[in-house]
Amino acid sequence: MKYLVLTAAILASTPALAAEFSSFEAETKAVSDTIKCPRPKVTKTSGMPDLWRCILPGAEVTKVFVNAADSGGRVENVKIMWNDWTRDTGYGVHTDKAMAEAWVTALATRYASTQVQEVLTAFRGTSTVSIKGEGVSLKYTYFKGPAIDERLITVTAP
Repeated sequence: MKYLVLTAAILASTPALAAEFSSFEAETKAVSDTIKCPRPKVTKTSGMPDLWRCILPGAEVTKVFVNAADSGGRVENVKIMWNDWTRDTGYGVHTDKAMAEAWVTALATRYASTQVQEVLTAFRGTSTVSIKGEGVSLKYTYFKGPAIDERLITVTAP
């Protein structure tokens, strides 16, 4: 039930679309607000670009990352990943599917507002799909594993 309420809150409060990426600081704030990230974290390593991440608590199978391009504050990409368990290893199968789809829908609304259903359909599928958004490109990839399938959308600016 708590996921259903959180899903509704995410979709009801998704901010306006992005024409392309803002600065790393602004983009991570916007992404965090968009998905209602419960515990965002930034990894800063000397000599390496910053990495922002949000991992859904619990099974930790739904993840969003914002990768900085460099120390200049530019964004290289935004990624949403769902590790879709196809075998029960303690959390059940298709763990956190509703939240993964809610985050995909929220981020698709931000980056490809006229193709939200197309993005969600791709995310549910097993074929590589590329979608043009508002000033960005979204690429969905799928990798089938023996007990877990990786579903990944990578958002990049031209």
